[in-house]
Amino acid sequence: MGWDEPFTARRRIPPKALVLVAAALALAALVVAAAGVVWLRTYAPMRMAGTSGPGPGSLDLMVVRDSEEFAGRTAYVVSGATAGRFGIVFDVTNTGRLPVVIEGLGGDGEADSLLPALKLRRAERGGGRFYDFYPEKLGSGESTFLGLEVIATRPCEEYVPGSSIGWDSVTLRYSYARFFEREETIELPVAMSLEC
Repeated sequence: MGWDEPFTARRRIPPKALVLVAAALALAALVVAAAGVVWLRTYAPMRMAGTSGPGPGSLDLMVVRDSEEFAGRTAYVVSGATAGRFGIVFDVTNTGRLPVVIEGLGGDGEADSLLPALKLRRAERGGGRFYDFYPEKLGSGESTFLGLEVIATRPCEEYVPGSSIGWDSVTLRYSYARFFEREETIELPVAMSLEC
């Protein structure tokens, strides 16, 4: 073969090398996908925003009687002498990069029949008024005011006089990235205590 003839011979990649490259790429893709799924399953962006009003919103017949320490923070003590509703306003922020949709209260779904019922509500900043809750979407960095309402229809019928029931956190259920749902417990800025 002379120097002026075109070079037509091609070097072939051995099939074994192609299989190894394909296997390495598949393994890398699998590792990246698994890491992404683990990150999405443990995604926990909800935080208390820290601008909540100092006291609970008083509803119906229940009146805040006093305040004391409960679990290391101020607790507003509500008299359980009569049936009624009371609640506390708090605000949450989505600190993550993905939008979330707050769906409602979390929990195991089996409420103790002795405990007062809890409801998640929409709220005004500073408290006082609660509204019906509906799922709310929060983009990255967005906040919303919510209320944890306690509905005490038979507040102290089943309890020993002098006992109390307290709430210092709320568990929110939210969804993100269309397919993932999560529950996250957030400490309230102040606590509530129903005293019998």
